[in-house]
Amino acid sequence: MDAEQNSSKKTGLTWSDQETKALLSTWGEGKIQSKLDNSTRNTHVFSSIIRTMGGLGYLRTAPECRQRIKTLKRNYFNAKNSNKLSGNGRTTCRYYDELEDILGGRPAVTPPKVKDSSENHSSRKNSSVECSEPEDEDGDMDIFQQPSTSSSIFSL
Repeated sequence: MDAEQNSSKKTGLTWSDQETKALLSTWGEGKIQSKLDNSTRNTHVFSSIIRTMGGLGYLRTAPECRQRIKTLKRNYFNAKNSNKLSGNGRTTCRYYDELEDILGGRPAVTPPKVKDSSENHSSRKNSSVECSEPEDEDGDMDIFQQPSTSSSIFSL
């Protein structure tokens, strides 16, 4: 074997354990996660990831890193969902603990921002609706008021 094949920091089709851990460490950084959360197009973020990986001696392309992360996330969420099902034993996957540190407290889907509608309708909060009851000549409420014959539905 030559020195390049012996090296743990090489490029190839399969990912070594050290290379995957380096990717998870880089991808899991707070600033990287923040950039990914706040952008719909993330090519520039993955460019940053591959530069960092290159500095560590791992030569990967952005699509390779993106695909590896997708595969790791899929395995993690499959294991996590399996653990929610009754009767199943504890399921785990490779790098589960690392992924739990990164993804564990995060929602699977980022909810849309919702505007508080109470701000626009603050005048409605304090308004009250008054109901009027018919009063008789004394000013008292007459709960047994009879309908007038002119407004009666049935006429003989």
